[in-house]
Parts: sequence; structure tokens; C-alpha cells
Amino acid sequence: MEQQIGGVLVDAVGSGCLQLSTAIATGEESHPKGSRPARRQQVPDAVADDYHRFDIDAKPLGCGQNEVRVGCGMTHLIDWYPVHPGRNRRDRVRVSLPAASGRIGGATTVMGLGKRPLKVGACIPLVAGEMDGAMARGSDVLTMARAAERVGFDSVWIPDHLLIHDAPRPAQGAWECGSILGALCVATSRVEIGALVIATSFRNPTLVAKMGETLDELSGGRLILGLGTGRHEPEHHAFGYPFGHQVDRFEEALQIITGLLRHGQLDFEGAYYRARECELRPRGPRPNGPPILIGALGTGPRMLDLTARYADKWNGWLTWGRSWPDAIPPLRERVDIACEATGRDPATLQRTVAVLAQVPGLPARLISTAPDGRGEPLRGSVEEIAEALREFAREGIDEVQIVHSPNTVHGIEGFAPILEALDRG
Repeated sequence: MEQQIGGVLVDAVGSGCLQLSTAIATGEESHPKGSRPARRQQVPDAVADDYHRFDIDAKPLGCGQNEVRVGCGMTHLIDWYPVHPGRNRRDRVRVSLPAASGRIGGATTVMGLGKRPLKVGACIPLVAGEMDGAMARGSDVLTMARAAERVGFDSVWIPDHLLIHDAPRPAQGAWECGSILGALCVATSRVEIGALVIATSFRNPTLVAKMGETLDELSGGRLILGLGTGRHEPEHHAFGYPFGHQVDRFEEALQIITGLLRHGQLDFEGAYYRARECELRPRGPRPNGPPILIGALGTGPRMLDLTARYADKWNGWLTWGRSWPDAIPPLRERVDIACEATGRDPATLQRTVAVLAQVPGLPARLISTAPDGRGEPLRGSVEEIAEALREFAREGIDEVQIVHSPNTVHGIEGFAPILEALDRG
């Protein structure tokens, strides 16, 4: 007979392990003899599904897959992600424990197995020509996302475009981002899901907030809500969306989106948008909605100011330039200055970058995603690319999103040895 776990007591203990004490419906709990927890967090009752998921802050173990040993002998895996690995700050762990079947006795111990220093995401192509010269069909997109999850990527990411006219390339069509995000929510079960980035100029910001809440619900709290201004003027004209004053529009959109996600309701009157007695009902799995990522490469002071004021994560799209860690210091400095100017501790803003990487041993047609063919991709042996990713972590980057070359299922699978090298330390 199944018993619902009534809650989970989480103890962060020293000596390189994390102690989770499971409290079953009777309220009983067990602790390891002689343990001295550094902190404890009572996790609310899990929703009625197959897994109990929660995040905690704890002492460092190592990013990636770590082992969970339950007292009665069951063994499971968790995902362990450092929040600021390059700065030796705190770690965050996402625990997914299968719903209890019968009585769980003893303690649950997380043993630090993984040593991955940062998250690694896989970018999935939606634009014509970007799947190594071909158009990814819907089945290709889902196959690539499932492959990324299977081989150990931490997240999957997609772009948001409608019709690209970047001379000298011919016009490129694309699948609609929001629809694909919904499909990814149900096609995957572990990886985080996000867009680089949703153009707020394509959709009313109240709808973007509603989409974010719905997608977070469908994914079980795995959405990263990536937002941007919408940079490409021709597709706005082609689809009838206004273009101009993009940062002004984006600022109003952020006020609406963050207001709704964090407070659940909003009245707003701006130059471009308005909302009257708007509410988000029902709410999704996280009280303040999904984390917000803003794409701002570091050159625009207003965009960096908005990032510092509204974002949980900053993203720099490096694929059109140099995809190597020596590009990070000047960008990091600008982001830090923007945070300090708003009175924000720079350490509270997570840093992510998208990079182009040549998968070792595989031929590829796509070497650069830039319209003019610019770009310096990561390339080299498995260990050389792994070491470059470690250097990104040392520079304070929390996650890299990989645009694979080739950007195919084979490219994603071919990156597995690099992930394994990172996990070995």
C-alpha cells in the first residue's frame, strides 16, 4: 500500500555529503547518528505526482549527477547545480525522489559523485538551415531534446524567431517558440527548458506571463523564462508587429511580466501596454513564477540596467563572436557595474553564455550562426573543450548553452564524452 511522504527534512552536513531525512505520513523521521546539520529546511508536502521535487541551498558537492541512497536500500540520482561555482559561493540542489511505496526507513544520503563545475545546456535549432544545413522538423526537435536529456545535458534551449531576413542569406523560416516549449515540457522529464530569448515584442506581456506560468506548470517547475526585446526588424514588419523604441517597450513589458509572476496581479498604464485588474489564475508550481533570464550581451547600458533590476539570470550570446572564456572578464565587469549601480549584490545575478562548439570528430556544415559567418567556435579535443568549459566556470559563469556544430542529434550525442570529462573533475 502506497504512503505519501508528508514532507522532507533536508540537512546540509559537512564532510562532502548531504543528509535528507524523510518524514513519512506518521511524522516519524530519522537522522544519522552523530550528524551535525549546518542548516535545515522543511519542504512542503509534494504534489500528487510521481516525484517529490525541491531546491535547497547547501554545501558544495559537485554539479551533475549525484547518488541518493535511501535507508531501505533504494538508490536514485539527483541533479546538483552550483549557483556560483566560480566564486565558491553556495550550491543549489534539485532533488527528485520517487513517491514512496511502503514505509521508508532509515536516512537518505546524497553522496557527492559528480564534479561538473557548471551547468551545460543544449541549443535545439528551430530556424531553417540551422540543423547542419537542414530544417528541423517537429520530430527532429523532440528527438534532439530527448537525446540531450539522455546523455546528461542540464537544460535545453530554443530560439524565438518567425522569419529571418539576414542578408546575404536567403529568408529563413522558423517554428513558433511558445508551441515548441509546450512540446518540450511533456517530451522531457529532467532537463530545464528555456528560450534564448522570447521576444516580448511578438506577444502582449500579460500573455507572456500567462505562458510562463502555464509552461512552468506543464514542466513541473523546470522553465527558465528567457526574455529579450526582439532585435530583427524585418520579421516584425512581415508579421504586423510594431518595431521601434524596443528597449522602452521591453522595460514596460518587464514591469508587467515580473509584476504578475511575483505578485499574481497587476494594474498598469504605460505608453505601449496596459493591464486592468489583471490576475494570474491559477498559479503554477512556484509562488513567484519561473526564474527570469534576460539576454543582454553587455554593451547596452539600459539593457544591463534592466537585467540588474529584473532578472535572475543574465545571458550573453557569444556565438557571433569569440566563444572562448577569455571573452568573459570585460562582460562580467559591465554586468557587475550595472548591478552595483542599482544597489544589487552582483553575486545574486547568475551568469550564462551561449557558445558555438565544434563537436570533436564530426564533420559539420554550420560553423557560425552569424549572418556574415563571423565567430570563433570552441574546438579541440574532448579534454581541451572540457577544460575551456571549466575555465568558463572559473570566470564566474553558471551555465553555458552549447550551439553544436553539427547541430544535429549526432552532434548532441557526440558531446557526451565532454560531459563525462566534466563530471570526472
